[in-house]
Amino acid sequence: MFEGYGKVSLAVGAALGMVGSVFLSLIVLSFFPTAESILPARTYEFIKDILGPVAAGFGGAIAGVLTSHHIQTKVEAIKAESQALAEAKKAEAEALSVERTAAVNKVSDYNKGIGILISKYRDIATIKRQVVMTSKNDPLRFLTMPISQDIPENQLRASDHLGNLLIEQGMGEVLSKLMVLEQKYVAAMYGVRERNRTVLPYRAEFDAALPRDQFRRSAGLSDVIWVHGCTRLLRLYSFSEGFISMIDDSLISFDNILNELKITFSGKFKFPDLNIIAYQNDGTALEPTPPPFYKTVDELAFAIGDDYSRFLARRDWRACRGGYTAEAVKNTFGDES
Repeated sequence: MFEGYGKVSLAVGAALGMVGSVFLSLIVLSFFPTAESILPARTYEFIKDILGPVAAGFGGAIAGVLTSHHIQTKVEAIKAESQALAEAKKAEAEALSVERTAAVNKVSDYNKGIGILISKYRDIATIKRQVVMTSKNDPLRFLTMPISQDIPENQLRASDHLGNLLIEQGMGEVLSKLMVLEQKYVAAMYGVRERNRTVLPYRAEFDAALPRDQFRRSAGLSDVIWVHGCTRLLRLYSFSEGFISMIDDSLISFDNILNELKITFSGKFKFPDLNIIAYQNDGTALEPTPPPFYKTVDELAFAIGDDYSRFLARRDWRACRGGYTAEAVKNTFGDES
């Protein structure tokens, strides 16, 4: 390319030199009349009448070519600049499109993860409202808390959607807490099913021992001791109160991590038209469950021992008044009643 351009430049330079020589000769002949005597008449006339006009025309042609070449070069430069600018804008638009697609995917993952966490929080809050809060102040709540409705366990995992986002933010510790929290949810849902299964035999025994009448509504610790036995009551107390603590702890943990994610990712996404789920909580389910009437299993064991001795003194009277079913009296007291 450069070699061809050099040849063209050489040819153009030679032509310009020849034209310049002719014009210089004409100038000399025009302003110095004595120079005519130097040349023969025919040569002078040839230069003046033929070579001069030809040189002028040739010079004009060369000037036109040079002008055309300059204009074409300028146009091509402008065209190349415009094309480069268009390609730069296209590349910028493509990069913006790729960035937006990535942002959309991130927002989608965030919303899915937050949605799963909120759904699991609501499952546990529903269990607390239906099971725990209805008997929260009952001295025998470990026995009287109702059985929960069957709530399907949410099998989705928020960590599958939030994992990469948390790693990008350098929040590996939060990711670990999130994975532990989801295991707490699994444990809570299992605890609900296990408590339902555990309480059913107690309910059946209680229904068989005490008829549904006015005496049943006034049944106290002495009655449940007689129906279920001391050891089984203590075991049920430990299980039920542990279940309540797990529910409260899980709700607080869910609320903490949801608020932490909300603060961390607020304003992190570049495009303002991409909406993220805004977590809000009125805090109703977060209110701690009141402590049990019997603060510890040891306190319950002491109360059982004290109450059971009084119960033995009045069990015959309770049996005679009809506070227990005939079958329960027969099975428990035998001939003593």
